[in-house]
Parts: sequence; C-alpha cells; structure tokens
Amino acid sequence: MENKVTSNTFTDEGRLLQTEYAIKNVSNAGTVMGLVCTDGVILFGLNSEKSSTKEKIYKLGDNTYCAVAGLFGDANRLVQFGRITSIDLESILGEEPKTQILCKQIGSKKQKYTHLTGTRPFGVSFLYAGYDDGEYVLYSTDPSGTVNRWNAWSIGSDEDAINKNMRNDYKEMVSMEEGVKWLLAEFIKSRECSMSMAERVELLFYSKNKKQFLSTDRITEIFKELNVIM
Repeated sequence: MENKVTSNTFTDEGRLLQTEYAIKNVSNAGTVMGLVCTDGVILFGLNSEKSSTKEKIYKLGDNTYCAVAGLFGDANRLVQFGRITSIDLESILGEEPKTQILCKQIGSKKQKYTHLTGTRPFGVSFLYAGYDDGEYVLYSTDPSGTVNRWNAWSIGSDEDAINKNMRNDYKEMVSMEEGVKWLLAEFIKSRECSMSMAERVELLFYSKNKKQFLSTDRITEIFKELNVIM
C-alpha cells in the first residue's frame, strides 16, 4: 500500500519533508548577515537586483529590526504579523517587547504552519537585531520555527561558506564601524563580487538610540577599501 506524504505529515523517520524543502530553498535566497558589536548590531541584506526600495531589512518595532531571506510574500506576511504582535504586546506589557519575545512569537507562528492541515511551511528565515536587558542581541528563526541566538550569522546563498569563514575569523565585540568592514570582507571572501553589487546591498546600523541605513556611496567606499574589482 502506498504511503502518501503531505506537507504536514511526518515520514516514518519522523521528518517533515516540506519543512526540510523550505529550509533548503531559503539557502538559495538572497544573502542576509548579522553581527553583534560593542555599540550595536549590523544587519546586511543582498537584493536579487538593484532596487530603490528596501526588500531585505524591516522594522518590526522600535526595539526590533529584521533581515529576511526567502519568499517575498511569506516574508511580507510575517513582517506584518510581527508588527501587529509588537503593538499588541506593548499595549499589554506597557513597554516595547523584548526582541527575544517577539522572535519567539514569530517562530511559534512558523512552527504552527508546519503541521496545520491544508497549509505549507513559511519559506522564509529571519535574522533579528535588538537590545534586551542591557545587551545587543542577534536571533534567527528558520521555516521550522526554531529560534537561535548568535554573535554572527548568515542565511541564504553561500551561507555555509560565509558561516564557516565567520567562525574561523570571528573577533569578539568590535565597534560597528570596524564590524561593517569585517562583515563585508567575510561576504566578499565567500563569493565573487564586483563594485556594481554595492547597489544591491542594504546595511543597517542598529543601536538603542539610533537606527541608520548606510548609503550606497558609503557601501561603495568600503568595497573599494576591500579592493573589490570593478
């Protein structure tokens, strides 16, 4: 008798195949990276093509920003969920929710969609930058809803090579001005890059009191400092 496996059915080995497929597909999406620094968190996102709009990095609340890798529609849906959840939690708690709490809420929603009848997993992973209990934090959620905390991490295209290089080269707690050069150097080391790629990059400096997107001119300057070829 044939065993029919659907998106929310476990195999005999206890695996959810659609969730595994979603995670694998995310690994081919536009790269996102994050780095915790002494004075904040850096989020990096690479768009698939030059765009005048922000497609990789979003504000969820005053305390939390995220970078997304995967299906745009799924990302947009979860970003909206995260923003509404942030507002709801603030009204209950009387203060902006911690990043950890918010990413757990999003992770729970992702996990729910791995086993609901007639649904498929969200095909998107998130990196979250925040400030919790007096320290800067970087979290991730994948399509299964798993939540992890990192000092430096990459998701998407070339993630294995980038994460391997970052583990080998990691220098604990540098400033964001130092960290952005290190982060871009790790990205460049892991794949072929050209100066034109600077126009596809989004970079956010996240700190408790200031959130700043770096200009394309500044990103181009850093590419030149790192000797990226024309």
